[in-house]
Amino acid sequence: MSGAGEGGSSKPDPEPGLAAQGAASAGVVGSPQEGCPIDDSFLSEAMRKHVDPKSPVPLRMMAAKGLVPLSGSDLVQAQFMLVFDPDPEVQAAALQAASAIPERLASSAFRDEEIPAPVLGWLLSLHVGNPVYAEMLTLNGSTPDSAIAAAAGVCARSTAQIIGDNQLRILREPEIIRHLATNPNAAGALLDGVCDFAVRSGLFLPEVEAMARAEVRLFGAPRSTSSVSEEVTADAVLADLHDQPEGGDTHELSDAEWQRRPLYSRVSKMSVAERIKLATKGNKECRDLLIRDPNKLVAVAVIRSARISEGEVTAQASSKTA
Repeated sequence: MSGAGEGGSSKPDPEPGLAAQGAASAGVVGSPQEGCPIDDSFLSEAMRKHVDPKSPVPLRMMAAKGLVPLSGSDLVQAQFMLVFDPDPEVQAAALQAASAIPERLASSAFRDEEIPAPVLGWLLSLHVGNPVYAEMLTLNGSTPDSAIAAAAGVCARSTAQIIGDNQLRILREPEIIRHLATNPNAAGALLDGVCDFAVRSGLFLPEVEAMARAEVRLFGAPRSTSSVSEEVTADAVLADLHDQPEGGDTHELSDAEWQRRPLYSRVSKMSVAERIKLATKGNKECRDLLIRDPNKLVAVAVIRSARISEGEVTAQASSKTA
């Protein structure tokens, strides 16, 4: 596992209000901080006063500066909330402390997959210039693909290598390749390997020069837009599934029964990249079919889907061990 580089952190954004705008992309879920996409349920009752905008400023400032007895995971979530605080000085203090978090706290917090995705994405934006911290956050499966894509364009060579090695993310979020292709720190061999894999998996990004070169290497010439447009896409299937229920109990269907279903015929004509997209965004019927996919990345995409329920995971595990 790579991760060369000195400790420390990147410089904080001099305008904390802008950091809050960037962190707010997920939408409000009942947080006491207006515009914040997480709530304070991770904190004990006694600690919630430190992020409550109705509390005295000194109490909120204590959490912003990391002066309250919290675990690393709870502290970074509290500081994320305080970036949305109505007091600009509290915002600035939270941003500065999160940008200078000591490694003893970061080493556990940045690897914690239970931390909400918006928080992990925010942390990666703060520490993308620190290869040690960026590695932890890039390897965290809960860090959002959009944050990984943004980091791919500016990160250090060691971090770019980790990003390029994650094949599932590459196919799930094509923006990663677009950004990686612009990163002067990324090794040429890495980009060639990523693009070769993406092309073999059916990803089509004609505007990315490195992808066009990969198509020439593999097929002798770039694919045409017209030939790609004839392929079955996940978006087409998702459009047909729009507003449909999640589906019934299909995880125990036999192969012969699946082959009689319309979805099977459409999925069988998809590239690996499109199947991964459908596994990530589709309904239960899609997941029940794609968990059987012979390509392991597709099956992993089903398990990593934000839409999958605990009941589905249990049912799939039971059927595999029966």
